[in-house]
Amino acid sequence: MAVPTEDEIRHFLHEQIELWNAGKREEQTALYRRFAAKELVIEYVGQPVGDGWRTFEHMWDT
Repeated sequence: MAVPTEDEIRHFLHEQIELWNAGKREEQTALYRRFAAKELVIEYVGQPVGDGWRTFEHMWDT
């Protein structure tokens, strides 16, 4: 994906919140894969930076 526009980022943020709140894991995973096709990094305060996809799955599992 090319660098997203401000509107594309805004849409992503709104959509990911809606999908999370609706419990739509598969749809949210697909959304993230479209925006982070090469790599996903998720950082938690006080935690080491690791594989973002593993962290993403952990968020859903817990």
